Parts: sequence; C-alpha cells; structure tokens
Amino acid sequence: MLRRIFIFAVCLAVSFSLCSSSFADNSRIRLKDGRVLVGSLGEIHQIIEPPEERNKPRGKTIVVIDDGLRFTYVPKYKVVNASPEAGEQLQTYKIHQRYTGGGTAIKVLGDYNFSNSFDQFGRRSVSLSAPGGVEMMVQAITEINPHYVKIEGLRRTWDMRVATGAIPRNVLTPIILNQIDAPKNIEQRLGLIRFYIQANKYKEAANEAAAFLQEFQNDPELKNQTSTRDQLTNSLQMLRQRETRQRLEELELRFQAGQYELVYNLLQTFETQNVAGDILQGARRLMRRYEDLQRRRETFIREMDSLIEKIEVDEPSKKKLASIRDEIAAELNFNTIERISLFELHRTNANLENSQKLAYAISGWYVGTNIEINRLTTALCLQETRNLVAAFLSESAPIRRDQLLEEISHLETNSPEIIVKILANMKPPVETPPQKRGGYYELKRKGFLSEEPYVEYRYIVQLPPEYDPNRSYPTVVTLPSTTTTPEMQIDWWAGDEHDGKRLLGHAARYGYIVISPDWNAARLPDYDFSGMSHAAVLYTLRDAMQRFNIDSDRVFLSGHGIGGTAAWDIAAAHPDLWAGVIPIGGVANRYIRAYVDNMQNVPFYYVGGELEGFGGISKTVLNSQTFNRYLMPIANPCEATVVLYHGRGSEPYSDEILRIFDWMKRHPRNFTPREFAVRTLRHWDDFFWWVELGRLSNNSELSPLLIDPVLWSRDDGKLPKAIQVESKISLNANSIRVKTIPSSRPSRDGDNFVVFLTPDMINFNQKADITVNNVQYAPTGGYVQPSVEVILEDTRTRADRQHPFWARLTR
Repeated sequence: MLRRIFIFAVCLAVSFSLCSSSFADNSRIRLKDGRVLVGSLGEIHQIIEPPEERNKPRGKTIVVIDDGLRFTYVPKYKVVNASPEAGEQLQTYKIHQRYTGGGTAIKVLGDYNFSNSFDQFGRRSVSLSAPGGVEMMVQAITEINPHYVKIEGLRRTWDMRVATGAIPRNVLTPIILNQIDAPKNIEQRLGLIRFYIQANKYKEAANEAAAFLQEFQNDPELKNQTSTRDQLTNSLQMLRQRETRQRLEELELRFQAGQYELVYNLLQTFETQNVAGDILQGARRLMRRYEDLQRRRETFIREMDSLIEKIEVDEPSKKKLASIRDEIAAELNFNTIERISLFELHRTNANLENSQKLAYAISGWYVGTNIEINRLTTALCLQETRNLVAAFLSESAPIRRDQLLEEISHLETNSPEIIVKILANMKPPVETPPQKRGGYYELKRKGFLSEEPYVEYRYIVQLPPEYDPNRSYPTVVTLPSTTTTPEMQIDWWAGDEHDGKRLLGHAARYGYIVISPDWNAARLPDYDFSGMSHAAVLYTLRDAMQRFNIDSDRVFLSGHGIGGTAAWDIAAAHPDLWAGVIPIGGVANRYIRAYVDNMQNVPFYYVGGELEGFGGISKTVLNSQTFNRYLMPIANPCEATVVLYHGRGSEPYSDEILRIFDWMKRHPRNFTPREFAVRTLRHWDDFFWWVELGRLSNNSELSPLLIDPVLWSRDDGKLPKAIQVESKISLNANSIRVKTIPSSRPSRDGDNFVVFLTPDMINFNQKADITVNNVQYAPTGGYVQPSVEVILEDTRTRADRQHPFWARLTR
C-alpha cells in the first residue's frame, strides 16, 4: 500500500514535465500554421463518402483527428508531421447508470434544451424538438476524464461528449465524489488529485493535496513513513509552483493584450516566496518593462523640454510646440513608446542641430520611424495635417471635404508618403464618448433604404479592458442566430456581465474588440442572402472602424446558426475584408456553394455537431460537399479546419473558444495576394481586393449571369454559371492583369471597371503595364501618379487606415 502511495507521489511530480496529458495510443500532429493537435489519426477521401464509393482505391487527402471529444478535419498537405504521443493513462471515472443505450438511435438533432443541470448522480432532463412536438428524455453521465465527459441517453442511443472544463466545477465535483467509496480511501483521494493535474487545474489539485496531507497526517500507514510524507509535500510544492507559473503566463498574455495597468497591479502582489527561479526571473523581466518605459518616457520629455528652450522660433511656432509637447506627454505609453526610437537614436549625435533633433521627436510621433523628417518647419506642420485629415475622414458634406483637401494641398507635408503614415499612426477620426458601461457601446449607423427596418443598423461593441485609441486591436464581428441577440453574442465572446462589470471572457483576455450587428432586423426565420443583410454587417464594420482602432488585418467574421450561414456567405462574397471566417452551425447552400473558389484566400474554421440538423436533415450531409472541396488541395487549396463534436446538435460550442483564439492568432489577412480568382453572381458582390467591377447590372455581357436571391431556384445541387474575375500581379514586369469570364469591354455609360493600386503592387517610379481584358488602363506614358485625394477618399469610404489605395485607374 505504502509503495503504491510513494509511486503515485512520484507520478505527481513527473506529470509536470508533460506539456499536456493525452489519450492512450494517440498521435501528436503539427500543422503548418503552428497548431498542435492530439488524438487518434486517420486519413479519408471525403468527410461523408457514399457506400458505393468506400472501397474504391482513391487518394486520401483529408486528415481527421479524433480526440474523444470531437473530430477535427484538416487538409493532409497542411500536416508537417505526426508522431506517437507518449501520454500517461488518464484518471477516468466510470459512472454506472441504469438503462443507458438501447432503443432508437438519435441520428439528427434539431433544437434541444436542458431543462435543468446535472444532479449529484449525473442525470439531467432534456427536451428535443420532434416532428410530433417536444420529446422529453433523460441523459446521464457515464464517464468523466480530464478532457471530456461522456453523456448517454437513457432508453435511447445517444452518445454525447462535452469538454470537462465546460461543466461547472460545483456541478461536476459532487458527481466525482460520489464515485469515491469513502473519504478515507487513500488511493481514490490521490486519484482525484491526479485528475485535477491532468485537467490542468493546478489550483484545485494543490488544494486537494493540501487537504489530503491535513486529513491523513495521523494515518498510521503514513505517520511512520517520513519519506512518503516528504514526497507528497514536494508534490504539493510543485503544484503550487505550476499554479504560480500559470499566473505568470496569464500576466504575459494580458501584457501582450495591452492591459498594462492590470498587470502592474498584479505584479505588486505576485508571490515571490518559495518560487522557482525561472518564474521569479520572468516576473522581474515583466516588471523591468515598466521601469524601462518610465525611464524612456521621463528622459524623452526632459530632453524635449530642453530642446524647446534652446531653439529660437516665432510665437506661432512656440504655441505649436507647446501643443505638440503636451499631446505627446499625455499619450506616451507602452503603445506609443516606439515612435520616439528615431529620436533616441539621434539625440546624442553632435552633427545634428537642436532643431533637427526636435524634428525627429515630433515627426516620429505623427508618422512613425520609417520616414526621417529633420526639418523643424516640416515637422511642425504634421499636427495640423493630422487634424485636417481627421476632419476630412469624418466629414459628410462633399463641399467641406473639397475645402479640407485644398487646405491640405498648401502644406509642405502634402505628400502620399507622409499622408499614409499619418493615417497609420493617428487615432480613429470619429470620437465616440464612453457610454454608461465601461467599454460597452450601443450604436446605430444610417442605412441605405428609407423604409423600416433598414433605415438604420443597430450594433453593439465591447472594447477590451484598458482600450487605448493609439493601439490597434484584433476584432471579431459576430452575427446572432434566430434564438440569440447581439447582447448574447457579446457575452459568448467577451464574458457575461454582472453588476455593470464584465466577467472574465476570452476576448478580454486576448485583447479583442467584439462587434455584433443586429443584422436580421426583419426577424426572418432563415438567412436570405440579400444585400440588406450584407449591408448590415459591412456598414456597421466600417462605422466601427471610424470610431475604434481596429486592426484591419485581423478582423474575423463569425456567427451562430443562421448567423453562421450569413457569416459564411458574406466572407465568400467579400473575401478581401477578412482575416478568417468562423461559422458555428452554418449551412452551405446557394451562393456559398457557388463561391467555393473565393475562399482560397480566406482562412476557414467551422464548428458544429456531428448530429446537428433540421427537419431530419443532417447539416454535415448538407455541408459535406463544400467541406470536401475546401479540404482537398487539388480542387481548392484553402486554409480550412472543420470541427464536429461527438453526439452534439445545435449549441453555442463554448468548448471550442480557446482553440478558436489559438487559430485566429496565426492567420492575419493577406491584403495584397499576388493573384486571385473569384466568382460573383450578385451585383453587390462587385469588389475584390484591388478590382471594382462597376455597375454589373448595366453590363450587357455580364448582367445575364447575375441571380437575385429572391429568384434563386430550388437548390438542386447544380451550380449556376457565374462571372469569373481573375487578376495577377507581376512585380518584376511592373504589371497587373485583370480578366473576366465572359470578357467585358469598357463602355461609356459609367459601368467601367476600376483598378486600385498601392506601392506593394507596382513601382510608381517605373512605367506600369495594367490591363483589364486586354484593354490598357495605365495612363499615357505608363507612369501612374499617386494622389493624396485618392488616398483620403479611399480611407474615408473603406475606413481602412492601414491599407489605403494610392491610385485609382478607370476608362
């Protein structure tokens, strides 16, 4: 007995060296994007293969990983390597339940509700939507391990899996304790500690270990075994160390998310007694960042003040310097400190005049460090230029915008190179005062129709803690289903709100802005694929980008239920806007199926249940053809992941949110792919990266292929012929080719194509060769001239201050 205890204690210590516990006989699969998936590995040809096709010899191009909780499908060519995972045996609790299984198997799940939580015996009631009404049944937990809980139906065959962490501890713990024969059963109590360790619940494991040592201190088998007690005590200490290391990792995460005040306050109370050296050094390194910021900030302000005193300038320039100095002093922090690095580089240069050093300090603040401006008169113009640019971007009257452009044109900072840097470093142009709740906004944006409910679009924004308009933030745009609201979508991503304070949510932890438009204002029971639905999402995103500092390269579109279908369709229709799309329970039909090629440059992450469906029809079956095309590299080399949970139907799937955030951080948008090939069937799906198609409905060659959603015939599996748009950039030849199929020539009635350009696409200092359907679009002589007016008007309409277009060509 004592030997078993000693061995178990050693296992407690050894377990900390494992990155994560794994299932027996599992593989560790590393993907090209850096993700690591663990589970049993298989290769298939299709997600759902007809029986007559199963025995045919075919290449298996899809990898499926089953971790016991869900199936994860990825393209085989995205796998870097797969190796056996040497995992330990999981601490598993088998719970005997009477009458599980048997009866009719559940094959498709519609809506269902859990009328209550699990009782202490692991049972709960559930109501299922059935053709004849509502069917009541009972589910029972039959297995609990550190990764998932197995739930089975009583009197019907239904095997559902739920992540262990998704079930509240106060619900799960009594069920586990019921499996322990007696509180004084040493092996079973040690097993509970092991369970918590394998579930990465180190605080719970430490508390249980401490309670164990307290309760068993007088146990005759342990009392005389000093080495055994010491081993258990050491295990407890290691648990405390791992808990402290988790705290440090959380601090690092929050620091990277820009929550500096929170981290600083927590560092003041960070445990330093009996802490491992590497943990202590990590905490000290984090604190030194604050000390370094304070030193750099104080030095910069002191030296800037000294330079201002030393130079001689006229009175208007003195006022400008005072205003600029006060602005920098108020806003110089972790998010902006690197703007002064050019000044720090030159501040001790004896060959520079004081006015030049001051110019570096000012210009770095307004345009960053990639442009060197060492003339003070030029640097002093930057604040005025920034203010005029902000006024232009927020101005709705064309006449006033023309006046602002005229004022900008008379400044010596009126160059495309300077204007784009100002745009990248300025705050959002529309100031939005805080509302009643911190970081929570209920906003409205004017629509494009005069009748209800499309006169305006309502949307909700939740900012992360310590939001700073000088820092750009990754963003999730999340669309509600028929049974959820924008408020509920915010809760799913950012956490519930109680007493005016939002509880810990993962969007807050990772520093994401969450936006939820009320896109289905007409309260339709299903997604309608309409221009109004698209506008409700796109208009609100652009409005939010004018108000809040959104990182346009890290905007992800998601949704639940019909909101997932809407997100899927909008991403495929406007693929240039998104870093990725995350449909949760969406259905691929109509334009989604026709736009498969459009997804080659949009990372895709689908979450659903293997039994999810409606009207007796499985969503997996409905989506399988589209999934297969995404996952087969020969047909369509997409960055695609499909996740299907065992035995689950239409649910929110909060189990998956951490894996979603891990996926999102690896997939920024590619604003300028070297080539693209897309399809379009609607007249408002008319802009792709740098090509605007003009008025498609007026184009005699292309308009016959357009299909209005209300005229879409029954989806019988046949895809309509679509307009194809292709473009390719050749940097060496300084050329861009645009082609449509069928081909369309420029006309005189205002429906011409437009090609937008940036320095990443062509060299403006060389002759450019730009054609649309073999018609020359480059100006006479071949030189394209960048335009400040184009830059500002493009930024005003698209609200993307990170990637404005510099030139606009048409015929």
